[in-house]
Amino acid sequence: MGLSFSFEFRIMENDFLKQDWRSRTRVEILQYISVKWTMAFLIGLCTGLTGFFINMAVENIAGYKLLKTTYYLIEKRYVGCNVN
Repeated sequence: MGLSFSFEFRIMENDFLKQDWRSRTRVEILQYISVKWTMAFLIGLCTGLTGFFINMAVENIAGYKLLKTTYYLIEKRYVGCNVN
């Protein structure tokens, strides 16, 4: 039987699954566990990196907006900085 890559926290109790686990070798079980942990780590890493880059983009856009607004105020171009 092929390995199943499910991230469920509880093991489904049925005869097919019990027979499948009994037929696996120790190496296959360790491979299954290591693949599960590796996938969980990679998903967490990708989620963290995505959040980091979104945060950096928002900070850069806000910084650019502040610079432009300050520039328009110094140049007394109030229409460009939306100051009423």
